[in-house]
Amino acid sequence: MTQLDLSLEANLSARHLSFLETGRSQPSRESLLRLCRILDVPLGERNVMLAAAGLSPSYRRTPFSDPALRQVRRALSFLLERHEPYPAIAVDPGWTVLMANDAYVRFLEWLGDTKLAVAEGRSVHSEPPIAGSNALLPLFDPKGLRSRVVNFDELAPLMLARLYRESVHHPGARELLGRLQDFPGCPSPWDGDIAETQLIAHLVLERETVRISTFSTLTSLGSPQDLTAHEVQLETFFPADEASESFFRRHA
Repeated sequence: MTQLDLSLEANLSARHLSFLETGRSQPSRESLLRLCRILDVPLGERNVMLAAAGLSPSYRRTPFSDPALRQVRRALSFLLERHEPYPAIAVDPGWTVLMANDAYVRFLEWLGDTKLAVAEGRSVHSEPPIAGSNALLPLFDPKGLRSRVVNFDELAPLMLARLYRESVHHPGARELLGRLQDFPGCPSPWDGDIAETQLIAHLVLERETVRISTFSTLTSLGSPQDLTAHEVQLETFFPADEASESFFRRHA
């Protein structure tokens, strides 16, 4: 946006907006938050801007297990359970698993190594199941799921590019991006492209003679006013072909 466009949207004079930019004027909380909303600034970055203006933060970060987020957790549980028999997880910006449905746990177990679902010494059968594990690390780790990802060279750059975009605003995503790129043979975020015949990128996993192809959707909460609620995402996996759909239904 040009400075003039932004001033018109925010109902501020271009001169006053210029003074805010150069520090000659001090913004009010109301005008600063209005600018943030117009520019679609993430909630965490809005707190940074408020602090830079000498104002107190407007958005708090509530622990995910806090009673204040009970209804949010119930809503996520509702969606996870009803996505059966297909896998689904709720993750934070660093792709740490906050919640998972039984189909996700069964799928990891079928892949043949319960260590894939271990984090901080907790197994897939911990309470809650696999909470605290990372959803992306096993896919890039040569000792993890990477050997089972049939289309790793095609899919990994696309996943890294998405994580790179998220890392601009989230330290957790930035840290994870560095960890993934440290694995040997990790591609560049700018190298990958899906085949022209595909409408959407698929994650293809194979164990022995069984090949499973999935694609996923990402869902976020509407109009969150808490940093934790703002950042949590629900990733739901869907079968990309009839054989994969039959597999998930048989294992339900």
